[in-house]
Amino acid sequence: MIVVIEGIDGSGKTSLVKWLSQYYITTKEPGSPHVPICQIFGKIIRFLCRIHLSFLATPFFYLDHFFHYKYFIAEHPDWVIICDRYLPISRRVYGKHLYLKRFLKDPDYVIYLRASAPMAVVRCFRKGEKVGTGRMERYLVKYDSVLRSYSFTKGHWRLAVIDADNRFEYVATEALDIIRYWINEARERGGEKNEAGS
Repeated sequence: MIVVIEGIDGSGKTSLVKWLSQYYITTKEPGSPHVPICQIFGKIIRFLCRIHLSFLATPFFYLDHFFHYKYFIAEHPDWVIICDRYLPISRRVYGKHLYLKRFLKDPDYVIYLRASAPMAVVRCFRKGEKVGTGRMERYLVKYDSVLRSYSFTKGHWRLAVIDADNRFEYVATEALDIIRYWINEARERGGEKNEAGS
């Protein structure tokens, strides 16, 4: 069971995933801490972005996701894995072509931390990152469009939206309640299938 935490920069994804690690297995893209080669890809991607050559990072994003999925996520189908970002979603949001589609598996569930552009800019500034409000607003529109449209498409993920402008305690409690609800729902569905098969 893959639960992805998504949202624009400054929405609180990483903080939430770190907090959820006390309850569930957590990971991230790029640079999964569970797959050594992904950590190398993550460093390469961050280096390319730092020297403003992010357009060269696409193949490394795909390699990172491929090994992350093949050697961690797919090996534990019965685990609840919380992921900070996920390539199939990022590719759609940033308008990149979905090359090598067979290596990309949609998540089961997505929690969208929807922070307003001004709030996200303030949080990024606190972390030492300078981003403009206009740029954040453009990304926010893309996230809204991609996550909402795909969540209602048959065969794609379930979506929950949390107002990430709220205090962290509220966001964390909401996210935990949502994940627990999804887990119980999945268990009930599994029980119904077993009864039908017997």
